[in-house]
Amino acid sequence: MGPAPPVVAAWGEPPSPGGSFSPPQATVSSSAIAKTHLAEVMRVCKGAFQMLHSGFAAGQRDDGLAMNLMRCTVIDQRGGVSFLIHGDALPALVNACGFYPPSFEDLLDLAAPFYDSLCEYVASGLAVFDEHNTPASYASIHNALRGRRRELGAAPVFRVVDEVTREESLRPLGAGAVIFNLRDRRVVQLANTYRELRREGRARIFDGDGWTSEVFRYYLPRDWSLVP
Repeated sequence: MGPAPPVVAAWGEPPSPGGSFSPPQATVSSSAIAKTHLAEVMRVCKGAFQMLHSGFAAGQRDDGLAMNLMRCTVIDQRGGVSFLIHGDALPALVNACGFYPPSFEDLLDLAAPFYDSLCEYVASGLAVFDEHNTPASYASIHNALRGRRRELGAAPVFRVVDEVTREESLRPLGAGAVIFNLRDRRVVQLANTYRELRREGRARIFDGDGWTSEVFRYYLPRDWSLVP
């Protein structure tokens, strides 16, 4: 029997509750003073939508997004949330998985000491989503997603609430798409042309304004799957 199709591999089935949740205890060591992070990171992390309509020094793909930005979808017991990240945020998110976060909020909180401002960015985007969408009507997000395809570079933060948003949550943007399935303890790289995502390694700490002079070690536990 062959591997599960991408949609099944990404979303899977809800497992029985388990695992634990505790604050991160990362090993931090010194490194050379890092250069200031690229300008697009500031826009991604500090403005929910402003950066999505701009050009970037890293170059652009046909969808209008920089080649170092990608779709990130986080799935927990309540559903899913999808947003745009810089590829350099992946190690911090992988590290956070090692503490078995039960929700996407916990995942972002655990990643914050190593890659700051993601929480603020996603919270701002979800506030916009919740203001304009209700269970009675998701026309606002449907129109926004259709508009994104017409207007290159637009990529709103959204909750996965129906088939339209589910399909969009699996659609690669920029450098690709990565799914963090907290329910099934699975990280799925639907596409990733930015940098190979490994189970363990080192990455620099980003404080929300730029790279610091420190690096951290990250590790994905054996009971988590990394696909492919």
